[in-house]
Amino acid sequence: MSLADQAYRYYLQGDLSLQEARIWRMRTLFQSVGADLSPTDALDLARQAIDTYTAYWRLFPDVRPCLEKMAGLDLGIISNGHAQQQREKLEVFHLTDFFTIVCISSETGAAKPAPAIFTQACKSGGFSTHACIYIGDQLETDARAAARVGMNGIWLNRKGAGAPPADLEPIRAITSLDQLAGMLIER
Repeated sequence: MSLADQAYRYYLQGDLSLQEARIWRMRTLFQSVGADLSPTDALDLARQAIDTYTAYWRLFPDVRPCLEKMAGLDLGIISNGHAQQQREKLEVFHLTDFFTIVCISSETGAAKPAPAIFTQACKSGGFSTHACIYIGDQLETDARAAARVGMNGIWLNRKGAGAPPADLEPIRAITSLDQLAGMLIER
């Protein structure tokens, strides 16, 4: 598990505030190379990292055309990110209006791959899990986790990371959202 994932897990569990989790992450990272940061320095570095990360946000070119093709459908987002940052991304890229359901781990208290975040998103839209399709770029955390709760899991394997595992069924794999419309019509 990455330091980012560990810090976020501590935050979600209520062990650390978001600021404390950011400090813990930076101090732990620097301790791994023999440097000791003060909490203030660690927080400053964490803020710089967030600013750099935010400056490089980019929308994949297939996202907007895909969302436009699916306009009118009940679409949702399930994210392990921090709510403020995830909502800011939707606003920056003018995507807010495409989604009727936004389920973010920092608001729900559960994070992918936990079943609770998937079932909560379905319930908030008034859907059974079996009626929902979930597309995610992480095979285990997204597609397989969604399939375990009864959703139709689709793995968005943008990097074409080798051949899909032999045990991929019932999960389907795509390399671009351009392939999604055809898949949904087949269904």
